[in-house]
Amino acid sequence: MLTTPLLALLTAVPVLGEAGESCRTDADCMPSLACVASTCESRPLAPVPAVSRAVEPVAPVEALAETEPQAPRGHFTGVHFFLGATVGAGPMWSKGSAVLFDAPVEFSAMGAIAQAEARIGVLFGRFELAAELAPGSVGSLVYGVSAQQITAALSTGWMLGLYEREAFSISLPIRVRGGGFLANRGGGLLAGASVGVALRFGNAVLEARLLGGEFRARTGTNVISVPFNLSFSWIF
Repeated sequence: MLTTPLLALLTAVPVLGEAGESCRTDADCMPSLACVASTCESRPLAPVPAVSRAVEPVAPVEALAETEPQAPRGHFTGVHFFLGATVGAGPMWSKGSAVLFDAPVEFSAMGAIAQAEARIGVLFGRFELAAELAPGSVGSLVYGVSAQQITAALSTGWMLGLYEREAFSISLPIRVRGGGFLANRGGGLLAGASVGVALRFGNAVLEARLLGGEFRARTGTNVISVPFNLSFSWIF
């Protein structure tokens, strides 16, 4: 009589399948198993969710270039205009020839020359191109005789850098120039070259032309001078 209720209780409790046994749903298998293709098998591991990482945008090369510190831009880079003036003096030697009483006569003299010029030009980096004008301010003294001259010339040169900072620099200007002059006895041609030292303080340039010479020629007369010049220029 006790066996009948016990059998009913055993038949009421579901029997869960083990690995490899047949099943219809996951409820027919042990809790650690799953019903896969009608067979109790180990549960597959749940996929690990992918962690999304925000990708920081890469700044373009142009933007990086703008944020990088720029080197100081000196006055001997790029294109700059300048205005200036030059004054100087030095020894001169004159040699000429003339006809006196139908006979050729040669003469020579030594004296001093003083000159003052206005300058305007442009700097292409360290290359300089300038126009120089002395409107009646160039004179020479030969044995006490003065001769006023008007000169106009074009000069070109190179500013050889020795020391460069944003507010100060030291350069060696090397120049050549050519042009013409007009005196009370006619005009002629001139050519010259010079080497000096230039000190730049911000936009102002002070220069001393230490070595150089100039040759002036007109009909019957040649003049060689070795002036010492000081100049001031303002760079824009």
